[in-house]
Amino acid sequence: MKVMLLKKLWHILFPCLILFFHLQSLHAQICVDDYFFINFNTATVQNPVATISTIQNEIITAGNAQRYNSLLQGGWLTKFSAQGTILWSKLYYTSLLNFLNFTSIVPADNDNYLITGNIGDIDSGSWKSDCLCFTVHFSEYALLMKVDKYGNVIWSRILSNLIRPFASSDITSVETTIDGDFILSLNYFTTTDYRLIMRIDPDGNVKWTTLISSTSRNASYGNAKLKILDNGNIVFTNYASVLDNDYPYQRRGYYFGCLNVTTGERIWSHLFLGRDTLSYRQNVFGEVVNISELPNRDLSFITSYADAPVNSYFRKTDHVLNFIADSSGILKKVISYTSSVSPFYASSVAENGIGDRVILMDDGDSPYMMNTNFNGDILWQKGYAAIGRGQATKCVLSTDYGFYFFSFTNNGGSKDPKLVKTDMSGNAPCVESQFTVTAKDVVSSYFMQNLNLIYEKSAAKWSDVPLGIYNYFIKGNNVCRIACCSDVTDTANAVNLCNVGAYTLPNNDIVKTSGTYTITYKTTKGCDSIVYYNINFSFTPKVSLGADTCFGSKDSVVLKTQSGYMNYVWNGITTNSPIYVVKQPGTYSVTVSNMCGIKTDTVQVLKSCEFEIYMPDAFTPNGDGLNDWFRVPKQNYNRLISFTIFNRWGQKVFATQNISEGWNGMNGEYQASIGTYVYIIVMKSLDGRKTFTEKGYVTLIR
Repeated sequence: MKVMLLKKLWHILFPCLILFFHLQSLHAQICVDDYFFINFNTATVQNPVATISTIQNEIITAGNAQRYNSLLQGGWLTKFSAQGTILWSKLYYTSLLNFLNFTSIVPADNDNYLITGNIGDIDSGSWKSDCLCFTVHFSEYALLMKVDKYGNVIWSRILSNLIRPFASSDITSVETTIDGDFILSLNYFTTTDYRLIMRIDPDGNVKWTTLISSTSRNASYGNAKLKILDNGNIVFTNYASVLDNDYPYQRRGYYFGCLNVTTGERIWSHLFLGRDTLSYRQNVFGEVVNISELPNRDLSFITSYADAPVNSYFRKTDHVLNFIADSSGILKKVISYTSSVSPFYASSVAENGIGDRVILMDDGDSPYMMNTNFNGDILWQKGYAAIGRGQATKCVLSTDYGFYFFSFTNNGGSKDPKLVKTDMSGNAPCVESQFTVTAKDVVSSYFMQNLNLIYEKSAAKWSDVPLGIYNYFIKGNNVCRIACCSDVTDTANAVNLCNVGAYTLPNNDIVKTSGTYTITYKTTKGCDSIVYYNINFSFTPKVSLGADTCFGSKDSVVLKTQSGYMNYVWNGITTNSPIYVVKQPGTYSVTVSNMCGIKTDTVQVLKSCEFEIYMPDAFTPNGDGLNDWFRVPKQNYNRLISFTIFNRWGQKVFATQNISEGWNGMNGEYQASIGTYVYIIVMKSLDGRKTFTEKGYVTLIR
């Protein structure tokens, strides 16, 4: 009876328990702060340029960390939780070149990410403090980098071959195809301005490359923006300025084109011109920041424009344009958005639902957002002047829980980037301000023309380039927050590994690189419980100073050993450098150590680089320990090339290239006969500039 009663009770309670846990799960999934404003502090001047959301609702921001009053910089990646908690932050550099710039980030396969940009060299020695300017000598290569979800580099490559002589290149946009390939748009500069559209597979292998150019030498283009359409084909648009023989004026407008995704062949293209651009007025064309495919298959792109430059140090445009064309690129509508603030510039766009878009803007002082539908109608508009003065924007992100955007000081970056999260209607009351936008159709001010550009196939090659990584300091301060819950953080005990190639984290991720790794769990209210794991891989030290060396005519000698160790002990002096400059002859040593052991190497630095060859004329290999070996004396510091001994019939009885080896009077398994033998020694001076050959005779006595 009791058993039956318990069974009935279980059948009643079980569905209730399922419903309870399901509701808890739903609550955990939707509990993200309605809005917040975080002011971050960073180690150096930096600025964010792109941001994406992960499948775990985390945020990854790509940017660039600059030196103060300098063009020199490295690439910067930071990963945040949905509540803005820092999960990791890293700076990327290469020792081969002194400038690295990230431009965009997109998801790749297996929870990895593709980052694009460029690297090059800047002549930092030409800095002039009186004019705050460089005389720049800059060589530039387009950069691709694939990282895992912890920011570790999987591979990194540069566009190494010169498709045209004296070329430099940078990537301006990247999109992902349905089957996981990537489409890249590149600026390609030589004596002529080119546009390059390229398709690569997930491992960076080139499938096709289309090179776009003009027959006119007086042609220039802005950064291209890409979009993969639902049918798989590619549309792109960019500012274009061309002067050719067919028209008596400089044609300046927006070039809109479509390519076949499989072959890269042109499908259609048009040039959109403003009627007032036919005059000599100094029109300003902003970058295209977004292309969208609307629900009716129309195409739309967002940019900024001004009839004449606005008198502002940073932004020069005064209205935002929304070009709408049909699926063949035929212009249908142009909507102009203007505001009481000036300048007025669109910096980024996030697609939000079917045809809706949130446009992030600024006036060089304050951020603004507006939401438009597929017709271009304004649904809402918000200002955020309360975050502080002098703010510029670059990237906005749309999620199921609201919108995120970053801002930074408009002098090119700052040490206090700001992150604002709004709700789904753009509300963030603690930083909001009044802002009004008006819209009107100005399609009559624009018309279309053909622009006959050359489309040609070209070869392209990416080559590996090594990148280094530093942890990059960033710390957040909550200025305001409406919170349904808060993230919880903890740091596990450090894991120090010796001569081990991999480590498995509690979430079964296998890591092979030292660094800080995060494991994220969910609290009952849906916030993140974050555990930081510091994993340190060490291996038995390796150290080598190479062969003995010399001064010769030099006044110093530079000693080098393997890099990558925290400290180096040079002749008892501890430094953090694998390089040591020697000013006096002598014996020098270096010692490195870690938890896996300690290693020391020694080298002799001599004043002279050349030494006369003196050899004994007899030896007695009788096993008494005295004069049993015939070898080059230790006092000779030349580098041995060869040491050969022949008997009286010209037969070789001994040969070596190792200066520490000598002849013990044996000819194979047998004792050599008593008598006279001929030796030939070939040596080089320590600096490798001179070769010595010494021929002589030695008598074997037993």
